[in-house]
Amino acid sequence: MAHRKITLSCSLCHAPFQRFPSVRFKGNIVFCSWDCRAKAATDLQIIMLRFYEKIQFCPHGLECVTCCWLWLGKKDAQGYGKFSLMRVERPGKRQDIRAHRFMWFLRYGAYPEPEGCHNCPGGDNPSCVNTAHLFEGTQRENLLDMHRKGRSAFGDRNGSRTHPEKRQRGSSHYASILDDETIITIHRLAQEGCKQTEIAKQLGLKKKHVWKIIHRKIWAHVR
Repeated sequence: MAHRKITLSCSLCHAPFQRFPSVRFKGNIVFCSWDCRAKAATDLQIIMLRFYEKIQFCPHGLECVTCCWLWLGKKDAQGYGKFSLMRVERPGKRQDIRAHRFMWFLRYGAYPEPEGCHNCPGGDNPSCVNTAHLFEGTQRENLLDMHRKGRSAFGDRNGSRTHPEKRQRGSSHYASILDDETIITIHRLAQEGCKQTEIAKQLGLKKKHVWKIIHRKIWAHVR
């Protein structure tokens, strides 16, 4: 049995058009042609519709200053929302901008300079786009705020410790000219009382490299 087409209304020109029900669209925004789709990429009203479709608003209205408005679209590694926009200087090319910064633009007509920082009542929430929970700050202020909230990756939270397999170390590094056995030999000779100059001459290295190895400034992972 053949499926009947359904009638839809173009989100840009509002002209009626027909499609089969099996054709899937992203959200409630539909276009009757590729021309309307291309024009909609720079139409602010359509951009706002696309943007608001990806936000989970609270039931208290747009003037709520208490609740977080969660971004439901794609996010980056830090949990910040990502929204795709057409680049003005390069037509046909898209760029991703953080969702909370674009929400600031829609509310105040300009992007937060240089960055928008979160200050959510229930704790820092990177996916929140409620402008009442955002403030403008410099990069230094943003880093200090992130450190104060315990979101900076230092110590055991650093990427080199959480994912050591992703970081090239020692002999596995493409620029390495030494190996683990040579490093162990340097430490053994130093413990036996050999001078750093003698070790460097014996192994064909520079004295400053031997000093860094002995004091574990480099190759510290070799025990």
